Amino acid sequence: MTDHLALVRQYQLRDLVEQLDRALETLEFYNFDDDDTAAIEQRDYFRVEHALEAAADYLHALRLAAHR
Repeated sequence: MTDHLALVRQYQLRDLVEQLDRALETLEFYNFDDDDTAAIEQRDYFRVEHALEAAADYLHALRLAAHR
């Protein structure tokens, strides 16, 4: 059972890294200057927000699992 759980977590981590990579690419598309703020399209904002929430959820689950 633990091998299966480790495999599932490995796939979850892989998917999470891919989501974060896509979010980073999205942010790199926009030109953020110190004097100006770039307007991010709603779709791109959602992509970045979703990736960050998924990362936070994953890290929270790891922390809870470590305390069991």
